[in-house]
Amino acid sequence: MFNINSSSSGKGLDKIKEDFKKLMELDVLVGIPEDKTLRKDNEAINNAQLLYIHSNPSALSKLPARPVLEPSIKAHQDRIQQELSKAATFALEGNIREAKKQLKIAGRLSANFAQDWFTDPRNGWAPNSPLTTIRKLAKQAQGRGEAGKVARDILKYYESTGTLEGITGLEGMVRPLIDTDQMRKSITFVVREKGKSNEEGTTE
Repeated sequence: MFNINSSSSGKGLDKIKEDFKKLMELDVLVGIPEDKTLRKDNEAINNAQLLYIHSNPSALSKLPARPVLEPSIKAHQDRIQQELSKAATFALEGNIREAKKQLKIAGRLSANFAQDWFTDPRNGWAPNSPLTTIRKLAKQAQGRGEAGKVARDILKYYESTGTLEGITGLEGMVRPLIDTDQMRKSITFVVREKGKSNEEGTTE
């Protein structure tokens, strides 16, 4: 998981961090905790592993890099830092309870920003390859109803033309990493004491 405390900087915030030891004993972590890693289809690979693989692809995987946590937090750093600064202000006033609440707000915002990053045009992700798009269409074509029928019609068009160009409504198919949406929705946050595994916090 990614520590948003250490990702924020600035003279004011750095000075506050030095002054408030008690507040700094808490970490705000964003990512996929252990209790949200399993996937509904019981795949051998879990959500946390998938997020890592797509964020740090190897030459063997032949996948384009599609990082989530660090770039999404960096893109919204000013907004997140506002909440961290509020937490520090409450700590200065001796109100640790409210300071912890602000840390949770910062964590919740960061998790939401990370989830939104999957469809944020700033992510710069490469779209799904035609092969991946066809595979997703084939899966959808097995279903009933209008969506299944549309997918089957598109596949017939592809089989006869060898291309998907000119077909509208494929945004969900060419957009990467949101096939089942399980990985994206599993991203959340925890607030915990440094060096401890006890976790609290939710995006709900």
